[in-house]
Amino acid sequence: MIELPPGGEMPACEMESYVLFYVIKGKAEVSVNAETTDLETGQCLITEPATLSMKTDNGVKIMGVQIDRILK
Repeated sequence: MIELPPGGEMPACEMESYVLFYVIKGKAEVSVNAETTDLETGQCLITEPATLSMKTDNGVKIMGVQIDRILK
């Protein structure tokens, strides 16, 4: 779970796996490799391995799930 208070930020981090974000409550601006998108309650985003960050004006609660690729 990712919970950010009003005005909160998650600093940029390098993710080596895919990530699924699902917004449980609130709204956030999510940055994936410097490309930003707004997500709000009920929306989801799946990213490839990337540099990720996020910020919120009014607070947000997001479920984040890392997904490893299975190589055969």
